[in-house]
Amino acid sequence: MKKLINKIPSVKNLKEMLLTITSQNEKTISLQNEQLKADIFLNSIANCEWVSDKKFYPGRWAVDFSFLYTLFRILDEIKPQKILEFGLGQSSKLVQQFGNFHKENYVITCEHDAAWIDFFKKGFSQKANIKQLELETINYKGFKTLTYKNIKQEFENQKFNLILIDAPFGSEHYSRSQILELIPNILEQSFCILLDDYNRIGEQETAQEMQRILTENNIKYFHAIYHGDKKHFLLCSEDLKFLSSM
Repeated sequence: MKKLINKIPSVKNLKEMLLTITSQNEKTISLQNEQLKADIFLNSIANCEWVSDKKFYPGRWAVDFSFLYTLFRILDEIKPQKILEFGLGQSSKLVQQFGNFHKENYVITCEHDAAWIDFFKKGFSQKANIKQLELETINYKGFKTLTYKNIKQEFENQKFNLILIDAPFGSEHYSRSQILELIPNILEQSFCILLDDYNRIGEQETAQEMQRILTENNIKYFHAIYHGDKKHFLLCSEDLKFLSSM
């Protein structure tokens, strides 16, 4: 009997086993979601007139297929006229092609790394409107966070329908805080914001701050969290609320 009791896992071990199983299940679900979104995204762009360069390499530091699919739906259905993107990468291939096809629209991508900008332009088959901005570390609510230097002065007189946030490098708290310096003044009445890497605490804090700022300014909004290999956060104006249930 004593030998049998010794083989029974302790409460602590049972908790660890359950946490391990839960983590493995979450990873499995994430991979399944990512594969599904990859299939849908690639099928969606297959016959899309404005996506002529169909080579995408998502994952790791780049956005995932889930993000690309959400972005494609927004571009193709909403057709935002003014787009601001933070971070040069796979999503840039999509928004820059959109801007090149819809020439009346304005698209700008912000990036700090000159070498990466040069590399991207050499490998991209179309022209790209890219603005190089310096990085700086600021203090936000008592925490150090990496942002773009003089960001308010850069865009204080402009408004955008779509803002993509996938840079700069993530901070432990209030990551990519430049958006908090810009909203709500930078937003058109009809708007959408996409924030990548929502699986991280810093991005979650930034998303909460965005919602607080909009609420304090009496701006009604809807939001959603989408899952793939990673998570991304969507925030949109009331008229675009269907985007929160795609």
